[in-house]
Amino acid sequence: MNVLERWREDGKVEFLASTRLRIETAKHPLPNALEKARGFRDSSEPLVWGQSFWGEAYWGSVYDQQPEFVEVASVLFPGVPHGTLPAGDANDVMHLLSHAGAHADIFVTDGKKDFISGGKRELLQERFGIVVMTAEEAVRHLSSTHGWPVQPDSPADS
Repeated sequence: MNVLERWREDGKVEFLASTRLRIETAKHPLPNALEKARGFRDSSEPLVWGQSFWGEAYWGSVYDQQPEFVEVASVLFPGVPHGTLPAGDANDVMHLLSHAGAHADIFVTDGKKDFISGGKRELLQERFGIVVMTAEEAVRHLSSTHGWPVQPDSPADS
């Protein structure tokens, strides 16, 4: 993630944070995780009954072609009725809905089991246009596409 963070500081990429990310980050054991997330641009979540927080979600069809909670949940957790999803799994769905609503380019995650494996990545892109990559894949893709250097210019940049 260090390369992506450096590119963010250089203004090359932008990180988004939904309400859900901020809540999860506050509980995360990594030092400075919440402080880092505070520097991310806010990304609204759609209002989903039983999942959203009043006053922190948008109501209605603000964004064109926004996938629905049930549709995304069926890709991430096939065969599990959406009303029975554990909170963490429902949060994963909400992360993707926030990402899609913001028309973001790449959803970067280390959650291979929940977002990538078993053909999930391909289904998310095919059905909803959501591109999912690990941090390493995103670095390779952006470096190749834009010619951005992966190595820091000086030891202080690492």
